[in-house]
Amino acid sequence: MARPSNHTASPSMTKATAAAVIASSPSPPRPPPPAAAAGAGAGGPYASSRAFFSNVATILIILACVSLLAFALHGAARLVLRCLASRRAARARADEPKLPSTAADAGGAGAPGAWAEAECAICLSELAGGGRVRVLPACGHGFHGACVEGWLAARASCPTCRAPSRPPRAVEP
Repeated sequence: MARPSNHTASPSMTKATAAAVIASSPSPPRPPPPAAAAGAGAGGPYASSRAFFSNVATILIILACVSLLAFALHGAARLVLRCLASRRAARARADEPKLPSTAADAGGAGAPGAWAEAECAICLSELAGGGRVRVLPACGHGFHGACVEGWLAARASCPTCRAPSRPPRAVEP
């Protein structure tokens, strides 16, 4: 049995036979071009206008949804901040010292500590400093004792609300 000879390694092979052997051998497959691998056809990434407009529509819908979400979050944040501010204001109002509104709250005719933040409507000075405060029984407004005595000597009404300061006298039969 004869051993087949390797035609490329034989020294008797000429250039003509070598060229014939190379031409008859199959060539390796060529790799596809890079544009075809990315999905782009002969017309580029958007071969038809329908593909372009569908992508633009998708992007616009996403932007609209994100904008609506941003506006909703902004509105919710403003609502939360407004609620917190109103609670803080209500808490501050609850912590303020309240002035008595009636004579019973003021403790009678002289309770200077209860009227420390108030102002006398007759002389326009504060009701603090250890002076006597007189509270009118009909409306509960408080004034300096000397100021309200002079006022009531000339008039029969409260300097603040004009309510009658003295109850009407009962007629005896």
